[in-house]
Amino acid sequence: MVQVLDPVITPVPNATDYSNDYVEVTGASGLRVRVKANSTTGMILKIRCPDATLADRISPTWSCGRRPRPARAASTMASYTAITGVDQNLWSTGTSQGAWATVTTDVRVQNLFNYNDAVGGGTTSYSNTLTYTVVAQ
Repeated sequence: MVQVLDPVITPVPNATDYSNDYVEVTGASGLRVRVKANSTTGMILKIRCPDATLADRISPTWSCGRRPRPARAASTMASYTAITGVDQNLWSTGTSQGAWATVTTDVRVQNLFNYNDAVGGGTTSYSNTLTYTVVAQ
């Protein structure tokens, strides 16, 4: 089972972010989901971007990672990784789990200057939909 606790985040870059050419939403501000499985051998939490048109356009610029690792985690995505339309392993556990575990996805939007704002100033909003899937091991 998956429960999405944070369905929306809005990264708002500041001057430092533009200097770094990326903006991050991390830790408690990231995307949180709660996962639970009745499998005695654990589970895998997968993530993907199902919108192929949008994913093709931002695949090299959106990344996700996971931190901190829950105590029962067998593995976790170790660094920022480009999101694709194909399921990627975000987090897993190799043991039975009785209670819900909360997994936080950190988001980094890179290459900020590749996102065009409206002509004449102002801002332009971009959106992306992430799909989480839990698979029993």
